[in-house]
Amino acid sequence: MKSGNFRRIRIDDDPYYNNVTRLNNELTNIQRTLMKRTADLERKTAELQEQSKELEHLNKLKNEMMGMAAHDLRSPLSTIMALSELLTDDDDDRESLSENQTNFIRDIHRASQFMLTLINQMLDLSQIEAGSISMDTTDIDLVKHLKRSITIHNMMAAKKRITIRFGSRSPATGDSAAMPPTVGTAIISADANKFEQIINNLLSNAIKYSPEKTTVAVSVEYCASPGKFADGQPFGSGDLLIHFQDQGYGISSENQKKLFKPFSKLSNTIKSKEKSTGLGLAITGRIVEAHGWSIHLKSEIGTGSVFTIRIPAKLLPEP
Repeated sequence: MKSGNFRRIRIDDDPYYNNVTRLNNELTNIQRTLMKRTADLERKTAELQEQSKELEHLNKLKNEMMGMAAHDLRSPLSTIMALSELLTDDDDDRESLSENQTNFIRDIHRASQFMLTLINQMLDLSQIEAGSISMDTTDIDLVKHLKRSITIHNMMAAKKRITIRFGSRSPATGDSAAMPPTVGTAIISADANKFEQIINNLLSNAIKYSPEKTTVAVSVEYCASPGKFADGQPFGSGDLLIHFQDQGYGISSENQKKLFKPFSKLSNTIKSKEKSTGLGLAITGRIVEAHGWSIHLKSEIGTGSVFTIRIPAKLLPEP
């Protein structure tokens, strides 16, 4: 074969070789970019971890400071409240005071009472957020605790001519159908003191934010079949529901998003003139979660509100 039958081709003129070279260069550039971005991501992750540690430390300091301040303020406030109450209750002292002076002392008593409530709630919240909430769980009679709290709150309700009914039917799960009557007895596993705190917060709020001559209804329900609450969250067959229904002004959807957050200020859609610390429902929500339960709300402006505590069937004691 003659050498003239062959044609030499330079490798850099080969299209296949050129494509492979180009792709290899692009891959190298991509790898460099990825390495750079990975290094940036690792650096930012490390920075975020440091910031997270710093925030945890600051939050711990905040809780400790809030707890110490509340503890130190509680004693003098209790003294102011007790002395102002003594001045208005004692007949001899009241006769020596003018009407304006008596009114001033009553204002002092009301203000100190509100501040003492705020301080006690701040102490509760600081303990909960610090993770120091302790649970002494025992089997308790739910109906017995509800009836006892209702008896205590009847005096507060009477001042506004509000009736508290136990066993009323309550539309709480998002539809207009009435609930079955209250069950006769129910045993639950709970911290008795903290459970009473939940009941007291929900009952006192229902009374506080309801107009005069209305009704607050408390009921307990065993769920016969699964369903959903007004907020879309499900409940299961055998779950236990505790409903607190009022005939108040209702809560807008905007305010419902803030309701369980500490120190949340609600917009002026709530017409009640009652003062609020912004902590009661936040504490209630944390205690409910600590039990493994959940809390739900159904409310619209002008139709009142229904707060429902859900106790999952798996958390109920064996019959």
